[in-house]
Amino acid sequence: MGPATRSAELVRTARTRAGLTQAELGARAGITQSVVSAYESSRRQPAFPMLAHLCAAAGFRMFVDVVPLGPAGFREEEDQLDALRRRRGAVLDTVGRFGGTDVRVLLGEVGQLDVLVDLPPDAGPHTRAAVERALTGLLGARVALVRLEDLTPGVRALVERAALPI
Repeated sequence: MGPATRSAELVRTARTRAGLTQAELGARAGITQSVVSAYESSRRQPAFPMLAHLCAAAGFRMFVDVVPLGPAGFREEEDQLDALRRRRGAVLDTVGRFGGTDVRVLLGEVGQLDVLVDLPPDAGPHTRAAVERALTGLLGARVALVRLEDLTPGVRALVERAALPI
């Protein structure tokens, strides 16, 4: 996802969360509805000050952060998921060698993948560590293995909703 798409999503999200039409946001920001539409469709990309101004006109503050690329050079969560999906077959084969099934991922810290795996009941900590090492070597990013059976019911429900299939 490029900067223009992110800007478009940011403008659209701020406007819709505020319950505003494009014309209403434009009026608050001192621009026309057609310019708001161009920003939201990525036909035009707002400069950073205009992006912050549009967010403020919708009643929001915009925060910017700088995060490290991480050991594998991942820039965004989407990059992590794309890289994982490109290696899907190898990931499934690797996990399968240890008896694992139902591989999903939790996106979070850049440079680390939280991989949710169902392992056999007799798989102990050595097996878990071996899977983590194998996946770390395969993917070039730190892998933390998460097993549903290790989680409390409340956390388990949250994790299951957030986990994405690869």
